[in-house]
Amino acid sequence: MHQTAKALSLPLIIILLGFPHISETIYTPSLPLIAKELMTTPYWAEMSLAIYFVGFALGVAFWGFCCDRVGRRPALLAGLSIYTIFCLLLGLCSCIETLLFWRFLQAFGASVGSVVTQTMLRDLYDGKKRHQIFAVVSGALAFTPALGPWIGGYIAMLLGWQANFYALMIAGALLFLYCLRHLPETRSVKFQSNIFWYLIVKMLKDRHLLRHVLLISLCNGIVFGFYAEAPFLFIELIGFTPPAYGSFGLILCVAGLGASFISHKLNEFMSAENIIKKASMICIVGSSNLLVAAWIGLFNPTVGIAGMAYIGIGIALIFTGVGLLISNSLSLALKEYKDTLGVAGAFFGFAYYIGIACCMTAISYLHNGTPYPMPLSFLLFSLLLYRLGSSVCKACKTPN
Repeated sequence: MHQTAKALSLPLIIILLGFPHISETIYTPSLPLIAKELMTTPYWAEMSLAIYFVGFALGVAFWGFCCDRVGRRPALLAGLSIYTIFCLLLGLCSCIETLLFWRFLQAFGASVGSVVTQTMLRDLYDGKKRHQIFAVVSGALAFTPALGPWIGGYIAMLLGWQANFYALMIAGALLFLYCLRHLPETRSVKFQSNIFWYLIVKMLKDRHLLRHVLLISLCNGIVFGFYAEAPFLFIELIGFTPPAYGSFGLILCVAGLGASFISHKLNEFMSAENIIKKASMICIVGSSNLLVAAWIGLFNPTVGIAGMAYIGIGIALIFTGVGLLISNSLSLALKEYKDTLGVAGAFFGFAYYIGIACCMTAISYLHNGTPYPMPLSFLLFSLLLYRLGSSVCKACKTPN
């Protein structure tokens, strides 16, 4: 097991978990341009993010079952193959309907990186060590979505928005070849198909698990809601260029890495449940900060350095809180499902990605060309996160 854990190196874990998020956000600086070139509305351009999560949810369910049934390694290689093919087809899109369909199938393949990698981590680590590994991984989960717009802004400016998908195709092919050569198999317990429906019923009745489904859904609704709305706020209202918008997004990298470091240290002396509750309070403060920024009119071309700093602080607080929430929630969610991690992870992932798609659809629907929908949505989500965090603490009887 030691050698297997060593073969599944931390850089490989980060890449496998991170590439689906980069795939989600790399073209977001081009959303206003895509809406114009494909002759559609901002709503349908943003819906290309929501449809991604529907495909991702179905993919998580499928690959999670496969990784218990046939093994972690074969499932991952198959998913990477599908992902690479549809990245190529996305680069050839000429209408919004085709873009939405290929995005759905791209996400179906990309989801393998999330569910299989998390399953492999749970195969290899337990207890405090697992919490700390997920804290480190959470830093990558916050870093990689922020890296996407930064890269994508420059690619779009130099080569056009379609080139983003060609870049993802090349990256997918290289990752497939590396995993084909180096990826270990970590499955140690053979899945018993006769307990499948028993397991699903058990999970549907598991209030602990359902709380974490909602926690992860709302957290990612905030993360990807930002990537859906922010290009219109920063590019159209404030006047950023796509590369400048992507560079500003790097502030999220700092927040994500900070959350990873803080969570790693807090896990030494504080329960994961208490970290979740306190992190939700940070999200409330950051969301309120953004709402004030919208109310006093900072989202305009004349905003100065002080105004941008104020907006940046609000965003950094939100993403710090979300980073703390995601790492600790992911670590706690499936602790009672050690013998069926693939299928349990599939159901868990399916449920929370459907939740993310619902959050994204709501945010896209509320888009009205003003800066208010994003901070109002984030504040509502943050208040719900606080309620859920309090319930998690109360359920495990940890001190508040």
